[in-house]
Parts: sequence; C-alpha cells; structure tokens
Amino acid sequence: MAYNAIAAEILAPKGFHVVNAYDMMESRDDLTHDGVHYTGPGSKWITNAILNIICPTTIAAATSSEKLTQQAGIRGEQPG
Repeated sequence: MAYNAIAAEILAPKGFHVVNAYDMMESRDDLTHDGVHYTGPGSKWITNAILNIICPTTIAAATSSEKLTQQAGIRGEQPG
C-alpha cells in the first residue's frame, strides 16, 4: 500500500521500522475471511510474524520454552 511506503520514507530516517502487515498477509488468503479480516489462525499467524520482527530473541525463547513444556507433558493450571 502507498501509505506504508510513505510511512517508511518518513519514519526510517528517524530510526523506526515500519512493519507492513498488509504485504505479509497479501498471499495468505487461507488466513482471512474476506482478504481483510483475519480468521482465528490468521490472527495468531500475523501476531507471531509481527512479534518475530520486533522482538525475535524473546519470541524464540518463549517458543522454545513452550515446546519443552509440551514435550514434557506439563500443563499449566488456572488459579482459583
């Protein structure tokens, strides 16, 4: 989208990174209802994709921890 290009042009020199979620989802018709509104799995996919861009080390650690927990068969219980 043109808005993303304009935002990147203005913000990049100031040290900001523009995350273009539109382009990321453009080829993922399977993750939207209508090309705009995400399905449940689509929301999870785009959230993970954006988080991997803005904080990759944290996401990698959380994913590894979650996988280890699942492999060990540990289940979290809700308090109360």
